[in-house]
Amino acid sequence: AADFELPGSAAFNLFDYNLFMPFGNGADGTADHPDGYAGGWIYGTGGAGWDADGTGASDDGGAGGQGGLFGGDGGAGGDGFDGGDGGAGGSAGWFAAFSHAGAGGAGGDNGGVGGAGGDGAVLAWISDAGAGGAGGSGGGNGGKGGNVGYFSWFSSAGAGGDGGIGGGAGGKGGSVGDLSWFSN
Repeated sequence: AADFELPGSAAFNLFDYNLFMPFGNGADGTADHPDGYAGGWIYGTGGAGWDADGTGASDDGGAGGQGGLFGGDGGAGGDGFDGGDGGAGGSAGWFAAFSHAGAGGAGGDNGGVGGAGGDGAVLAWISDAGAGGAGGSGGGNGGKGGNVGYFSWFSSAGAGGDGGIGGGAGGKGGSVGDLSWFSN
């Protein structure tokens, strides 16, 4: 299908973009559609994932929407509820310089795992990845930090999320892609 994932890049789907909306921010997730919507395909910030509250079909938080291909930040992942996992942060667009990917949502109480941070741009300078979400109390593990793609100079990989109270392990930090000079 249209899913793409390059090494060190964000996984995203070209069909997440509304081709009739080149500019604008994506809507936030709801109980009926927990994932945030993508920003405009040229420029726009992705919507935040829905914070689960026990009223939806799942206790997991929604994923943040991806930013526009050429500009805009990824949306934050939603928080989990009562053992549900946090949603993954939205990725920055492939060519979105000066952008930030969304942070992962926190895991719900009773051991929910924190969401993974969104990945930074693949071919753009100064595009930071999102931090992983914190694990929920009761031993939830922290989420993995987002990665920085190729040629993303002066960018930072995302830090792993803190482990939850009660023995949760901290999340693994993100990695920096090849040829991403002056990045950490």
